[in-house]
Amino acid sequence: MSENGVPGNAFQLAPAFDRIHIITNCAYVQPGDILLPFSNICGPIVTHGGSGALVTPANPAKSGEVLVMYAFGLGTTTPAAKTGEAAPLPALTLAQTPGSHPLLIGHDFHKNAAPQRVEDPTPDQASLLFAGLTPGFVGLYQVNFRVPAIPVGLPPCSIPAGPPGILAVRSNLTVSISGSFSFDGAAICVDPGN
Repeated sequence: MSENGVPGNAFQLAPAFDRIHIITNCAYVQPGDILLPFSNICGPIVTHGGSGALVTPANPAKSGEVLVMYAFGLGTTTPAAKTGEAAPLPALTLAQTPGSHPLLIGHDFHKNAAPQRVEDPTPDQASLLFAGLTPGFVGLYQVNFRVPAIPVGLPPCSIPAGPPGILAVRSNLTVSISGSFSFDGAAICVDPGN
């Protein structure tokens, strides 16, 4: 590095091929808004694949349904995206980089579970349908996946009003994705059926 022709000190760089971040709707929170622990204000941006409607406790996903999760920082694509330009159609898919592994996906059917790193491919990997840039947007990725079979006895999401809601089931499925260097996930609601 140099500035005005004067060389600076040498330093080491450790590039990361990915820095995964699932997008939430927290960007729409205004200063002064009161965020309670059971609030759905900062939920992940995961939509129903057919309608594009947001997956919420009032509009949960169903077994076998295709969902779209939006993210930043998934890594390079094939072919490479042009910096600062909207992604073209057809969509650019994630690339394999030397020493990296493919994007991994995992499903945790537990009440209010946190995202976890997915270390190895599991049977959940079959639910991953697409991972790449969203056409028409700059730097926005989407991960399309199919909701697997929902286990018997899974509690439905329930968000009652008021402080007792702290113990509510805010999510009953957490979908985690992992790259070579980072991971994140989305806690959503699925309909356990009757």
